[in-house]
Amino acid sequence: MPLRPLLLLAIATACCSTPLHAQVLNGEMFNRADKNGDGVITREETNRQAIFDRADLDEDNQVTRAEFEQMLEKLRTLSGSNSNMTAHRNIPYAADTGADAQLQSLDIFEPTARCDSPRPVMIFVHGGGWRGGDKASANGNKPTWFTEHGFVYVSINYRLSPAVQHPTHVQDVAAAVAWVHRN
Repeated sequence: MPLRPLLLLAIATACCSTPLHAQVLNGEMFNRADKNGDGVITREETNRQAIFDRADLDEDNQVTRAEFEQMLEKLRTLSGSNSNMTAHRNIPYAADTGADAQLQSLDIFEPTARCDSPRPVMIFVHGGGWRGGDKASANGNKPTWFTEHGFVYVSINYRLSPAVQHPTHVQDVAAAVAWVHRN
């Protein structure tokens, strides 16, 4: 049976006063996309043509690390610029030996308005057939919409094939959901 993109809706509660912190994006996402390690991403190295076209700022049919980082920063700004929302990025939910820390991390977007009761939580798991995708590129306006409606929005990463095989992807998703539940 072919694997299909996964969207997981988990309703939980989050305490409004829990302090959270973020870590700096480490650039591993670019390294994963640069399959031949030459410092640029070409059309042949990706199956995500729309994202490639958005990132290829100078339209030279290759994406440099600087162009890639500019695209990610723009996506982060779009998904975290709302003054009614606070973003906490790249929070580790697991630390398996030998695993890329970025692939076992999550982003949390929470309403800035103070509340005295728990909030519902929306957990988003990006698609990509367990082989591609990333929590940062999948957000768009989702964090804004959910936080405006009183939710805490969580977008998670998981390890990708071929570096790992099934059921590791599902175990990562389960670990992320468990981390959100505990925290």
